Amino acid sequence: MIALVIRALLALLLLAACAPAAPEDMTARYLREGQPALVVMSAANGDARVSAGDTLFLRKGDREYVVLHDAAGNFSATIEDALALFGEDQPAITGPPTQPEYALSEAGTESVAGVKGRLWMGHPREVPSLASFEGVVSSDPALAPLGRALAMQTRFAIVRNSTATGGPGNFGKAMIALFEKGAVLRFNQILKLETIDRAPIPAAMFALPQPLLGRDALRSRLRVQPKE
Repeated sequence: MIALVIRALLALLLLAACAPAAPEDMTARYLREGQPALVVMSAANGDARVSAGDTLFLRKGDREYVVLHDAAGNFSATIEDALALFGEDQPAITGPPTQPEYALSEAGTESVAGVKGRLWMGHPREVPSLASFEGVVSSDPALAPLGRALAMQTRFAIVRNSTATGGPGNFGKAMIALFEKGAVLRFNQILKLETIDRAPIPAAMFALPQPLLGRDALRSRLRVQPKE
């Protein structure tokens, strides 16, 4: 009987050890070459935010938002609406510049700020030895919310910067694919994880600044600059 009880206790302990860790609030600080630090926050409920210079990004559920500002103050919009409007005034173009196809290849492992990740090399598909960029990515499920938030900000930057050429070229698409693999810990020496803090974050940090503008209202706000 005692042996059965001991085996049952051992089984419970084993199950507890194998159970995934409960979600928790996390704040990651990234150093950026020549720019202010980038701060990524994720809440246990899945909300996330990225503070990148003067621009703020928020993810709530499966919706992604960008927070912009003008002389009248802050206003929010979905990333989908903002990117659509940023491209409206661009001249007619035939498409992105011709670029080779890019591939991502595994190249070992690396630890950044004490977090282990897999090293990926981005290169022209036909020339694997010609590395164009590299990134270290963690597949730890606990860091997945941070990874999704950072991917959100990266997609926005790449797509917005390529509106004049009809959208991301193959190089930009390969970068997006890298950031969608997990939580990026390092991208070249341009972006590098410095710290991860697992302290509670006030819910107010994930509140969406008002007003939240639909596409028509956003168009008007972007094209008519209010007076100081």
